[in-house]
Amino acid sequence: MQFLSTFISLMAYISFATHIVASPHKADPAPLSKVFIMKQAMDYSQGSLPIYAPDGSVVYRFVRNILDPITGFTTILLDHPATHVSIVLQGVNNLCAHKTTYTQLDSGPQKMQFEIDPNGLLKDQWSFSYLDTTGTQQNFKFDRNYSSKEGEIHHLVKNQDGDLVAELRSAVPIRRDFVNVNI
Repeated sequence: MQFLSTFISLMAYISFATHIVASPHKADPAPLSKVFIMKQAMDYSQGSLPIYAPDGSVVYRFVRNILDPITGFTTILLDHPATHVSIVLQGVNNLCAHKTTYTQLDSGPQKMQFEIDPNGLLKDQWSFSYLDTTGTQQNFKFDRNYSSKEGEIHHLVKNQDGDLVAELRSAVPIRRDFVNVNI
């Protein structure tokens, strides 16, 4: 369930800070500019879970509360300390191997919704939508790798994959051009 935390954090950030416009030029996509890091272990002993920027600063704080483990009634809080903006999501049926929908509370016209549809042995289907400031519904899809938590998040344009907006990776790749090895 830690992976869900990371996914929801990333998706909520997209609605916070990005005005998505699908590019007609897919041959040369712009590099992804936002990187967020969240620890794998869920340790709430210090309160909320920090989500870090590459420089080590805390960009977001994340809390998940399972209020009823039998029905899967859950709340999620994502806080952006710098702007004092918080997003609260409520989910029902948040149980392993069950379709789960999280809906933003007190959202006004810009309602966010996350949906996770497990497919047993096949890849899960994850989707996210929200209304932007112009009232246009923005839709995203997470293409999760079958055997890992990694994958890609695409903006959906007319129900087809549009621009790549994020990648989730288990490990940060080491850039060899920054490594100075003396033999």
